[in-house]
Amino acid sequence: MARFFTPGWVLRHVLMVVVTAGCFGMAYWQWTRALEGSMLSWGYSFQWPLFGLAAVALWVREVQMTLRESRGESVQSEEPPLVSPSIVETPCRSAPPRSSACSSRRLIP
Repeated sequence: MARFFTPGWVLRHVLMVVVTAGCFGMAYWQWTRALEGSMLSWGYSFQWPLFGLAAVALWVREVQMTLRESRGESVQSEEPPLVSPSIVETPCRSAPPRSSACSSRRLIP
């Protein structure tokens, strides 16, 4: 557990607490505005807590990945990476070069 008290991790812990508290503070502020009659604030009052929970989820994921690395487990996904389609150059025969009607690139699935 000492690995989580390095300067980098302490900064992550503090940042997570500050961001989460800030998000919940903003949610409270929007909630009070919504009760005063601001209809737009109703949406924000539910949105801000989700941002705070996303910060907590990211922090939990980082901790889990660090623990897996320390145990020697792979943190890489077992699934193959997604491959983007290849782009190939094709000459234009029906239109002059630099014509907007001529597409010099096409995607191959």
